[in-house]
Amino acid sequence: MIKPCYNENRCILAEQIPLPAPFSITLTPSTACIFKCCYCPHSLPHGTFVKKNMRWDTFIKIVDQIQEFDTPLKAIHFQGMGEPLINKDLPRMIAYCKEKGIAERLNLITNGALLTEELSLALIAAGIDNIKISLQGLTAEKYEETCGVKMDMNRLVDNIRFLYEHKRNCEVFVKIADISLGEGDVKRFYLKFGEISDRTNIEHIKNMFQGVQSNFNKDLKSNMYAQTHQHYDVCSLGFFMMYINSEGDVYPCCNHLDPAGWGNVDCNTLKEIWDGEQREAFLDMMLSHERNCQDDYPVCKYCNIPDAVLRKEDSLDEL
Repeated sequence: MIKPCYNENRCILAEQIPLPAPFSITLTPSTACIFKCCYCPHSLPHGTFVKKNMRWDTFIKIVDQIQEFDTPLKAIHFQGMGEPLINKDLPRMIAYCKEKGIAERLNLITNGALLTEELSLALIAAGIDNIKISLQGLTAEKYEETCGVKMDMNRLVDNIRFLYEHKRNCEVFVKIADISLGEGDVKRFYLKFGEISDRTNIEHIKNMFQGVQSNFNKDLKSNMYAQTHQHYDVCSLGFFMMYINSEGDVYPCCNHLDPAGWGNVDCNTLKEIWDGEQREAFLDMMLSHERNCQDDYPVCKYCNIPDAVLRKEDSLDEL
């Protein structure tokens, strides 16, 4: 199937808020990456953000705190500003979340470069529900141009094929960055990966992150799924999700710069943060349409992420 990566059974957010618990939480197993994709903050000079793996004790603390919410999450996403497969504890993390029943679905986003047959079997055995693999080209030359790594394409394709052939109930989704496609590559992509995945799509790279010098699509009226929309004044991400980096810092979104300072799981529980005054003030700022003029949240002021990732069902601009 040619379909985008988001869940198409999407509710109207404005009819659901305020939520007693987040719909989803993104956990960042690692903020390190072997790629330096030209559209990603990892292409910025060393020291832009801390690159480390999430400690097991931090992960356990997060899972314990998630259980304090009254209802299970709709999803936990193992992804973030880094490559999750770098963390050797990842299969164990997935198995622990599955055992505790804290989310309806467990999703993984990876560049696939570190996939092996052994690791694929471990992820499947752990109970992962969805694996999204982000490609940066169809040739070694395109990979080197996009992310600075000359990929062994035969090995990558073989590992994805092995994953697909042994996936059990896991959905395998393969997407590719549009900026890494050459002439005739669209057809080649769908022919090659349509046979070894459940879903495929072309991701439209947007100018999203501060500090990343890029000439990518800056149109604020189209998103990464090539859907047109009105510019979103209100960022609704913090109304339905939490992002937790490898050190346990809690953000309202996936920006590599902390836009709001919601806290850390060592100091407050996730439920305390979700119900807390800091988050309430942040949401009030958004609903007051002050994102673009509020100096207290300079990261939000210059952020393009809402226009890249939100869908029409997420819009709160009229509230």
